[in-house]
Amino acid sequence: MEVITIEWLLEALRNSSLFRINRFSLQAKVRAILLYMAGLSYREITYVLRVVPCSHEAVRL
Repeated sequence: MEVITIEWLLEALRNSSLFRINRFSLQAKVRAILLYMAGLSYREITYVLRVVPCSHEAVRL
């Protein structure tokens, strides 16, 4: 089983055009994706990522 690292995800997202709007850093987006895949809700992710002020709606989008 291959382990996917944060660096690998960052590089893959840099090479794709998945995120058209860059309001938040790519690293913050990757952290939010990983937290969501770990089972956290949008509100919980917003609470964990308090360093970047955003609403749970911004995390959902």
